Amino acid sequence: NFLDGRQAGQGRRISNALAEGFDSPQTAAQTEARLTAQRKAADDVAYTAVRKDAMPVDTSRVVAKIDETLAPYGVAHDSAPDSVAAILARYRKMIENNNDFNAAQRVRGDLADDVQKAFQSGAGNKGRLLKGALKELDNSLEASSEGFKQANRQSSQAARDIDAVDFGRQAASRGRTEDIIPQFQAQSPVGQSAYRSGYVDPLIASTQGAAFGANKARPLI
Repeated sequence: NFLDGRQAGQGRRISNALAEGFDSPQTAAQTEARLTAQRKAADDVAYTAVRKDAMPVDTSRVVAKIDETLAPYGVAHDSAPDSVAAILARYRKMIENNNDFNAAQRVRGDLADDVQKAFQSGAGNKGRLLKGALKELDNSLEASSEGFKQANRQSSQAARDIDAVDFGRQAASRGRTEDIIPQFQAQSPVGQSAYRSGYVDPLIASTQGAAFGANKARPLI
């Protein structure tokens, strides 16, 4: 009974030790949610401020980039509504002959969301093509507002910090030390904290899900 009682608490003790050792009191999902909320709040402030000094936006290069991407797809309206051709055609219509900075900024936000959704769903080619149009739109917005360039830089860093959670999660399951350490060291201080959270999360989950009586410390030795 004593040994059973001691073994029953092993998972909790190891989970607490891992969370403390990796300085990760939150789960990976909680960390992602917190960083995403922080990024959204910061973006709302930063992107609102840049509108004050914004000039009209030249979207001609964005339209040209979309046309170049659409060329191999033929007639866009024949495509499925969620295809990359249909999505790009919709954005082309929204920005064509429209040089209003606020309108372009709203389009940019929607396009960035579609890029993120594509990559998260495993649609890498769609994400890559949409990202090409997003990059060109960013260039046009930055040319119209110096403040937008700084706000965009901060938002991009925040996005990389969020991505670090998933990098850490992947490293815990199939990473090699030679790759993990440089990848971790390349992160910002916030990104390193997020990386640790992602790395330790599957270890804690495995500990909590281990069968009763199993030595939960063995996989960590």
